[in-house]
Amino acid sequence: INDKGNLVGMYIDSASVQHGFLLVGKTLTKLDPPNVTSLATAFGINNDDVITVYGLNSSSDYLSYTTADKGKTYKAFKAPGAGALGTAIHKINNKGDIVGTYYDTASATHGVLFHAGKYYSLDDPSGTNTRADGLNDTLAIVGRYGTGAFGGTGFRATTKP
Repeated sequence: INDKGNLVGMYIDSASVQHGFLLVGKTLTKLDPPNVTSLATAFGINNDDVITVYGLNSSSDYLSYTTADKGKTYKAFKAPGAGALGTAIHKINNKGDIVGTYYDTASATHGVLFHAGKYYSLDDPSGTNTRADGLNDTLAIVGRYGTGAFGGTGFRATTKP
């Protein structure tokens, strides 16, 4: 949810298909990015109404996008070093910085920060299984790392790339 009260998320329709959405007031807009065939999720929205959206393609690889016009056009987002499994972007702050997760060629997960036109990998001490889930306008980042589907340890990092 942004400071204007606009919010994003996901819903499952009567055919059991997951879609991303934008809710502005009482108007719901479905967000289904190109080539996403399942699990579309709108994950973040900033005060300029730029939205982060991701989902899976027909090969179960992550595709990520931003949209600034309520889903009329999408800009692809893929972290350098991402393998076939792709990138899942999560939050965007009011400065346009983005955090997410990418899967390398060995399918290990790494957190990623996109800031000032550059990408930065975020890794736990072992170097794998890190996910960056959120950030604020001062670049404080929260996420998790470790084994298991959801990681075992949460973290908060303040960075100045």
